[in-house]
Amino acid sequence: REAGAPPDPAALKRKIGGILPAELAVLLGTGVAIGIFMLVVQHNKVALYTLAATGILALAYLLYEAFRSPMVERHRLFVVLILFFFSMLFWAFFEQAGSSINNFTDRNVDRTFEDRTLTAAEVGSEIRFRVPLRTADPELSNLPILSQEQLGHRNGNPSMNETIEKAIRSEEAVRGKLEPNAVNDLVRQVIAQPTLTMTALTTLRSAAGREGAPADVKTVTWTVVPENVGMGIASAEMPASEFQAANAVFILIFGLVFSALWTFLGTRGLEPSTPFKFSLGLLQLGLGFAAFWYGSQRGDARGMTAIAWLLLGYLLHTTGELCLSPVGLSMVTKLSPTRIVSTVMGSWFLATAFSNYLAGVIAAFTGVSGSEGEQIIPAPIQTVHVYGGVFGKIAITAIVSALICFALTPLLRKWMHPEVAEAEGEAADKPHG
Repeated sequence: REAGAPPDPAALKRKIGGILPAELAVLLGTGVAIGIFMLVVQHNKVALYTLAATGILALAYLLYEAFRSPMVERHRLFVVLILFFFSMLFWAFFEQAGSSINNFTDRNVDRTFEDRTLTAAEVGSEIRFRVPLRTADPELSNLPILSQEQLGHRNGNPSMNETIEKAIRSEEAVRGKLEPNAVNDLVRQVIAQPTLTMTALTTLRSAAGREGAPADVKTVTWTVVPENVGMGIASAEMPASEFQAANAVFILIFGLVFSALWTFLGTRGLEPSTPFKFSLGLLQLGLGFAAFWYGSQRGDARGMTAIAWLLLGYLLHTTGELCLSPVGLSMVTKLSPTRIVSTVMGSWFLATAFSNYLAGVIAAFTGVSGSEGEQIIPAPIQTVHVYGGVFGKIAITAIVSALICFALTPLLRKWMHPEVAEAEGEAADKPHG
């Protein structure tokens, strides 16, 4: 019945300054803190400074506690702090899934279901594409879709530029974010591109998908030119957002497998230590980014990557997460001195918050735009090596970090003092008098 209860309930009844009960002061302070943090997170620089300041204070306090503690507690806190660092690296890289990896999927992973490719005999002919991915209109549903297959290709029919201009202007009229001159500049930049860009395709789909969209933005007429020979014609395309479910699906498939594996090894005294699991997690994360990098190097002439490399990367990220994530908080509670366990746990979440900030910084390195500062997303061939280069660097950093963590594992395991934990457990199991 006392599980989760405060250690000293009477202390919560005492009045602060003879006026305010301590329990009410805690609740009010929590409410005020929530409001303050709501304001802080809306301003990036303020959030960064707040995060940095609290992080430095937390680190200084934990080091102070470590050096004033007995040897076993000191060693265990050192283990926690070292694993904080490796965990922060892991999540900073892992959280690319919602930003740079998703953009890579959208712009450089071939997600289409190709029906056929154009032949030389079709040069000069016209193809009518539908713009929306999904439609209830039976006439439109029978048309092939304007898809990723057309990115980086030139349309011999100039009427598509008129459709793109109409789509841009209608979208900006709804959004109302750009001044008229800025809209004119955007139109000029997009239609000046010799081939179909991601910006044009995305704008066309957005305009065509709005309720009441005019019929002339729902279709595009494409005149086949010689360089279109070999271009795919697709009947469907998977949205990039649907691949966000890959991690959840792999967790459902492999979560029980890993749980059974650790139990099986544990009953035989072979379960890896927490630092070893951290190392395995980082290694698999690095290999996942290596799969993304290798896929980008194996892209086709247009800069499109096979979907298999994306799914392999997601699989390795998930297995890495299953090695590292479940043992994180458990490690904090087991290794932290009882008197500061909540503070150490709070510092763990603070490190996770900082890793999310780092994830945004890393994702910024994958930013792409047209030449001379044009604010458009260019053809896939111009973006594939931007993503590949960043993913390759992440892969190297994660793998090297994993090797360092592997090398530190014997020392970290020694500093965890498992023999003390076993002795404490045996003492707790003995009947009391």
